[in-house]
Amino acid sequence: MTRTIRRWQATLGALTAGALLLGTAGAAGAAPDFRSVRWGMTPAAVEATETAPLVNRQPGVLIYRVRWHGLDAFVSYHFAAGELARAVVNVQAFHPSGAAYVADYRRVQAALTQRYGPPVAEREAHDPSRPLGPGSVWEPALLLGDISRSTRWETERTRVELTLKEVSHYLHFVVQLWRLPPGGGSEGAPPPAQGSTGSP
Repeated sequence: MTRTIRRWQATLGALTAGALLLGTAGAAGAAPDFRSVRWGMTPAAVEATETAPLVNRQPGVLIYRVRWHGLDAFVSYHFAAGELARAVVNVQAFHPSGAAYVADYRRVQAALTQRYGPPVAEREAHDPSRPLGPGSVWEPALLLGDISRSTRWETERTRVELTLKEVSHYLHFVVQLWRLPPGGGSEGAPPPAQGSTGSP
């Protein structure tokens, strides 16, 4: 009887190890959701996967310095209940003209469209108390804070939002990504922007 129980335990152990091995192989072979990571990863798994320099570690957050689509940026990975649920890219671009920021925006927009498919929404907003007036163009209005731009993508697993706007005399150039649970609705994401316009 003892010998039989031991045989069962050995068989169960082998089956469990095989299942874990298959699960690990399946996760490793799956396409990443952003850079080299997938939603649901633990902080340790992200640290083992991300190759950029880690510059800060906080409870539930890992921050890296990256070169992203030709731009210097900080990427922060945010964890909920120990699982990766959100990523934020803060682009560190400093230009003397609004046109250069628009060029950066278009380049990132094109790269995100290639990665996540056509945008589901594009939004242009301006302060109604500061009318643009006839003949106004997007670049100077952006630097003055009169106008902002955002583009949104969604896949089965990910919501992505690209934003460019003036905040306290600085241009805020950010990409936010959220994990989408089964059935839709991103975890901790704001409501989708309403309205759609043409490309910038």
